[in-house]
Amino acid sequence: IAEKILAQVPEGRSLGPRALATSLSLLALHFFFREDPAPPSPPAPPLLSRALYHDTDRLVVPFNDFDGHPHYAQARALYGSPRAKWSGPNNPEGAAWAKYGFFHGGSGWAEVIVTEGPGDALTATALGYDVVLVRGAGLGNNSALADELAHGLAGRRVVVAGEADAAGAKFTRDVAAALSGRKIDVHRLTIPVDAGSDITDWRAKAGSAFDKSFIQAVQEAQAGTRSIGFGHGDGAVEAVDR
Repeated sequence: IAEKILAQVPEGRSLGPRALATSLSLLALHFFFREDPAPPSPPAPPLLSRALYHDTDRLVVPFNDFDGHPHYAQARALYGSPRAKWSGPNNPEGAAWAKYGFFHGGSGWAEVIVTEGPGDALTATALGYDVVLVRGAGLGNNSALADELAHGLAGRRVVVAGEADAAGAKFTRDVAAALSGRKIDVHRLTIPVDAGSDITDWRAKAGSAFDKSFIQAVQEAQAGTRSIGFGHGDGAVEAVDR
């Protein structure tokens, strides 16, 4: 605005008091009514969630430590055919989320069930058992994780319930051996051969008979009952050799 006003002043002449006052008034109006530039956008927060985490509606399941503090979460797809049934956040840069979750069943039973997935963990928790879920069969021989679990499971009777496949059998052996070596009282649960691939399948196939069958299988661990081989029997629990 000032440049336009000055351009109209003849060369060699100056602005008079009235013209100067008009110019200042116009400048004041310009700055009063102008739009302030938008403040800079804050930096985008780090994207921790996997793309698959957002592809459908999900139920978020927090994974707590033994003191009840959440230190990871996974989310279960509620319907449809998602690319991932369970999905969780990526690890933050330079750090890692916890490798296990503890679920408090509230029954007061002495046993703790160890599973290799959140679905089985929720199934066992619904029966009243305290449950430790490990985030995948490949973590069964993780020494640092075994140390942490042994600290939280001290004094408890532990029943490891891997899935009924080769990876699940290895998971059960690895976890049982690692905890037994750390002075934890460990047993191994065998899913009946006709009951599906995991505890949740067992529940779906057994229907109303599941609760009694599963509780009995866990209770039989206290008597040191042994099953014959992997994937056979009626849900017997095999004591770990020491």
